[in-house]
Amino acid sequence: MNTRNILILVVATIINAAAFSAEEKASGADLWIQNQKGGYTVEYVSDGVTAGLQFDVHDKSIKEGSFQCGPGLASSHIANCTLHADEGFLRVVVFSMTNEIAPNGSLLRVNSASTGSKLRAAANAGATLGNVVFADSQGQDVTPAHLKTSK
Repeated sequence: MNTRNILILVVATIINAAAFSAEEKASGADLWIQNQKGGYTVEYVSDGVTAGLQFDVHDKSIKEGSFQCGPGLASSHIANCTLHADEGFLRVVVFSMTNEIAPNGSLLRVNSASTGSKLRAAANAGATLGNVVFADSQGQDVTPAHLKTSK
């Protein structure tokens, strides 16, 4: 084998490994905060098992009227948001009356109080997720290990 063929083989191996890694990550459930213009969203990727979930968004800047609950959910699921302003968090519960699998999408949209990019970035940087619980259609805990809160 000449140097060119070895180089092609190495590049192909790296590309295949990256594709396998991305595919493997996409096959599990995940939940994260994503900055968006004017605020942030909480995004969810389904694993094909989770029927309902709940989580808290810890962000003292969340005020009544500054969030939209369940903007990316299918008609099969309901999102309920309860603001606990004194404690500085918003509890989100996503469920289906028919135990259908939760779809991918935005589970929460929070609009920042400020439109200034520096202030908005500072406010969004403080938002964190906690008390995350995923459940299957039988109510069994299927929360991914990286989202479980250590006790």
